[in-house]
Formats: sequence, C-alpha cells, structure tokens
Amino acid sequence: MGISVAQSDLLNQRGDQAQAYDHLAPALQADPEATSPKLALARLYNGHGKPGKALEIDLAVLRHNPQDLDARQAAVQAAVNSDHNSLATRLAMDGVQESPMDARAWLAMAVADQADGHGQRTIEDLRRAYDLRLQQVEGTRAASGPVGAQEEALAPPSTNPFQSRGYGHQVELGAPVTGGSYSAEAASPDTSDQMLSSIAGQIHTLRENLAPSIDGGLGFRSRSGEHGMGRLTEANIPIVGRLPLQAGESSLTFSITPTMIWSGQLNTGSVYDVPRYGTFMATQAANQCAGHSSCGGLDFLSANHTQRIAAGAGEAGFAPDVQFGNSWVRADVGASPIGFPITNVLGGVEFSPRVGPVTFRVSAERRSITNSVLSYGGLRDPNYNSEVGRYARQVYGHDLTKQWGSEWGGVVTNHFHGQVEATLGNTILYGGGGYAIQTGKNVQRNSEREAGIGA
Repeated sequence: MGISVAQSDLLNQRGDQAQAYDHLAPALQADPEATSPKLALARLYNGHGKPGKALEIDLAVLRHNPQDLDARQAAVQAAVNSDHNSLATRLAMDGVQESPMDARAWLAMAVADQADGHGQRTIEDLRRAYDLRLQQVEGTRAASGPVGAQEEALAPPSTNPFQSRGYGHQVELGAPVTGGSYSAEAASPDTSDQMLSSIAGQIHTLRENLAPSIDGGLGFRSRSGEHGMGRLTEANIPIVGRLPLQAGESSLTFSITPTMIWSGQLNTGSVYDVPRYGTFMATQAANQCAGHSSCGGLDFLSANHTQRIAAGAGEAGFAPDVQFGNSWVRADVGASPIGFPITNVLGGVEFSPRVGPVTFRVSAERRSITNSVLSYGGLRDPNYNSEVGRYARQVYGHDLTKQWGSEWGGVVTNHFHGQVEATLGNTILYGGGGYAIQTGKNVQRNSEREAGIGA
C-alpha cells in the first residue's frame, strides 16, 4: 500500500494524474477504510485542479478521525486552494487546540495564516513548528540510548576523519554563534529529517518574500538603420523597489528608469534624407539660394544668414512606474521618459482568474513603441519656428502643414487582449485574440487585429 501511494504521489508531481490513479486504485480497493490512500486520492484531485473535490475527501477522513493531523493538514490546504479561507482557519485553530505540541498542527496554522495575509504570524507558526519538530527529533535520538550510540560509533564515517582542517577549533562561516532551539534552524542541524529541512526552507523563502528590496541594473540595446532616422541606440539604468504585501502574496513595486536614446547625426548632404525631416526641405532650398537677388519669398536671407540643418541629437529622461500584482490581477501606471520631446502616460491592467483547470486572462494596456527614436521619444524640428519655417508653412498651405508640426512621433499602442487557458495534465491549451490601435503626435493612426490558438 505504501509503495502504491508513493508511486501515485510521484506521478502526481509530474502532472500525470491518470497514471497515478491507476497505481493508487488497488490500494483504495484493498482497504476502503485506509486513510493514506484516501489522502493520496485527494492530492490527485488537487493536482488536477479540483480542490473542491479534494476538500470533500479530506473532510470525510477528518470526520472519521478528528485526531488525524495529516488529514487536517490536507484539509486546510485544500480549503485554501478552493478559496475557503475562513474554513481553513477554523480547521487549523481546532488542530492547534487539540494538539498544541505537534509540529503538524502549527504547519497547518501557517498555511491558513499565510492565506489570510498574515506574514509575521506565519513565520511565528513555522518557528513554533520547527522548535517542536526539533525537540521530537532530539528526544527520539536521546531515547535510543547506548545502543544507538554504539551503532553510531561502529558506523563508517561519512567524511575523512583524518583530513587536516587547520589548527584549533574551526567555525564555519555563517554558522550560528549562540545556542537556542530556533537559531540552529539556519544551519539545518539534522538535514536527514525532511520535515525540519522543509520548514527551514519555508521560513527562508517567506523571509525573503516579506523583506522590502531595492535592485538596480544596466540595460543596453541597439538596432541598425539610417543615421538620424531609423537607427537606435538605448542605454538605461532601471532602479526597482519592491514592497511585499499580504504575506508575500501581493507586492507593490516602484521603479524609476533613467533612459538615454540617440540615432546618430543626420546626413545633411543627402537629398533623400533631409527633405523627409520636417521643414528641412525648405531650409535646404533656402540655404542654397541665400544671398541671391531672385529667391522669391526668401529674400530675407543673406549670404551670411543660413539656417542650420542638424538632427539626430540624443534624448534623455527618466521613466517612473508603479505596479501592483498578486496571483490573479496585475496593474501598473507610469509614463514614458520625462525629458523626451514627447511624454505619454502609460499603464495597463490584467485579470487572470482561475476556475478549476481553466484560466481566463483579460488585459488592456497602453505602451510605448520603442522601435526608434521617432516612435519612442518623438522628434522636434529645430527650424519650425524660424523665418524659413514660417515661410515654409505659408508655401505648403494649411492642408499639408496640418499633418506635421514642431514635434511628431511619440507613438503608443493601445492593446486589448483576451485568452482562455486550460491545463490538462502536462499540457496547456490556449486560445485568444486582441485588437490594438497605434497613435502618436502628428503621425498616421494605425490598427491591428490578432487571433491564435496553441498548446
């Protein structure tokens, strides 16, 4: 029976609940009153995304034997998985009242407290469980008496006892320097005890999740293209601070990202690139006939008074952002780098509730298109408000000049997407679609549609 349960649990961890049940079925039929196979069956339902069915089995076993702490632990976990947190808390508290000196009761309490978002209380529960388990292990070792000590003395050493370790007493770095039942937890005094190792790992992970943090990095990317037009080089320094909430189940993240982008200098001698950049076509023509007697409306330009044609200077700014996230919703609000010619408000929200093995994912977001300096930060015409610029706007006329201005670009995509995901064993099937609109300042509006299925 024990082998069947172990094989079933192993296959369940691999996501193969069907084969796991085939291994478990003989044990269920051999002894319908046995607790272990029933709890293993409940674990199969949990692994298959049916915590409600698992909870029914665990509660039935617990009603048959209220002192069974393994069944109580399983019932608490199943209640949490099926979003019955109040039931989980009640079951855990009953277990602590009935068996206050058993580590398993406090482990169940830790599960319930973490589900309710009580981070520090969860750590205290785990500490209590660790202390109780350590006392149990040490008590069992002491009860073994001289026979156990004699067997330990006759056992071959696990490491070389004659290897030189230096002079004097060597203390390993990171080892606790004071006594106490819990201080030894970090050093795992008995790594052969799986429960002690598991509790120590949970405490370590929870402490990390509950600790506020700040991180920094360095990013760099580059893409080829025409100098001053499509080429892009970007460097950024993201600085991110994280504040855990609800026992680490949720988090609030603040970030600020200094960003620098540049595209190289525009080829001012090109008769192809220059006319495509704002008023530079008129500026180039004005410079060529400056000082001549017959330049039409450009007679105000003298030979020593030409307009500068230059583009491709770098842009710099910082992008703020605030994010919130938990297991089923994520949201953020921020902006493209402040300091760029064009700054846009950005953000998004995604809901991903799960119903059994099915997850519904709906999102809406507004993001910068970062393919070029034009789309990311926008561009500014240095001659737009000059004499040549004002003359060009008169010559081009209202219909043409209304399509461009002193600034253009800063493109964002407004994206809406929906998707359904179904988990079947080790396979995830998904299908969905979306729609997006790209807009910017003095640029053409665009849109796209998407749809897809896969596994």
